[in-house]
Amino acid sequence: MDQPKERGNSPWGTIQDVTELAEGLWSVSTASHGGIKCSKKRNAQIPDYMRRAGGWYEEDCEWSIPFVVFEGDILEFSNADATRAIIAQEHRATFRAWFPDHYERRYEVTLAPGQSYIKDARAWKANHIEDLQSVSAFGSGHNGVPPGYVGLIVYKGGRTANGHFPSSPERYFLVLQEEYHAESPAYASFLIDPSRHQEVEKFY
Repeated sequence: MDQPKERGNSPWGTIQDVTELAEGLWSVSTASHGGIKCSKKRNAQIPDYMRRAGGWYEEDCEWSIPFVVFEGDILEFSNADATRAIIAQEHRATFRAWFPDHYERRYEVTLAPGQSYIKDARAWKANHIEDLQSVSAFGSGHNGVPPGYVGLIVYKGGRTANGHFPSSPERYFLVLQEEYHAESPAYASFLIDPSRHQEVEKFY
């Protein structure tokens, strides 16, 4: 069995702690990050469309994958923290939010708006692909940004799906701080309305 060891290597650095969650499943932590390690046998049991190479699943989102697949075995092993997460359905909520394609395929459902962060973000992006979207912001202490305003670097369509800048021209706008800081989904860039937002020359 390829059990990770303390002081061994992981994708996130030297392992400081190892906790068994079920046979062939371990939680590992490092000084900076951590996640779930699956044995080769366990990892082979995870459907290929959501399997991660080497059996490593980081702790922010990917941990939900082995928890969903091996839910029953983890409950039977009775690690307190893992059991609590499953009873509270945290694993399924994380899986649904961050891996909507995998979730829909595994459970044979179609997620509705509001059920998945990533699916909602994709829909928002598709609906605003022709709009001017902010990609960077500068506060009023920055050169060329007056008090009470936020300076925005803007592109048509915002960043591409892989996080790169599009080929459209870079533009610059000033927006009132209270408008910019109004609540909106975390995945939504600020949308510029050229008819009421002030376009300026480069301010950096």
